[in-house]
Amino acid sequence: MLIPATACGEVQTKQKEGVREGPLAIETAVGKSGELMRTSNIPQLAKRLDLHRKNCGGTSTGPIFANSAGHPLDLNACYQRSMKYVLKRAGIIWHGWHGFRRGLASNLNRLGVDDSVIQRILRHSNVATTQNHYIKTASPDAIAAMKQFSEALMCSACAPDGDLKADGSVR
Repeated sequence: MLIPATACGEVQTKQKEGVREGPLAIETAVGKSGELMRTSNIPQLAKRLDLHRKNCGGTSTGPIFANSAGHPLDLNACYQRSMKYVLKRAGIIWHGWHGFRRGLASNLNRLGVDDSVIQRILRHSNVATTQNHYIKTASPDAIAAMKQFSEALMCSACAPDGDLKADGSVR
C-alpha cells in the first residue's frame, strides 16, 4: 500500500511510531492495558497500517515499509525487482510513483475540495505547483461533448454500415 499524498522519498522514511502532523496524521499511544491505540484523520488508512504492522511481525518501531533487512524499502528498487516485468506483461506503461499523487489531487479536485486544501495535503509550497502539475481536469463542456458523442455512436441511424448489436459492435 502506498500513501498517495506522500512523496516517494518520504514513504521510505515513515516510521511506525506515526505521522504526527498534517492531513494524514496518525497518532500512536499506548492504552491502559498496553495495547497500541491509533487515531487518524483517515480511519481506513490507520486500519490498513495496523494490519500491515501485524503482518510484519507486530513491531511498533522502525520503518513502516521495510525490506527484508529491516531497513526502509527502496520503492524504485521494488519497481525494478517486482513490478517492472508484471506491468510490461500486462501492457501497462509505467509513469512513476508520482501518478498516485496526481491521481489523488485530481480526484480531490473532482470531489470539490479547494485547491489550497489539496496543496496542503500534498505539502506543496504554493498552490500554483498543485494546479499546474498535479490537478488534471476535463471541462464540463468536454465531458458533455464526449457523452453526447458516445450516445450518438449508439444510435443505429448513425452507425456505419448497419445497426449496432447490443454489445456495441456493428451488424
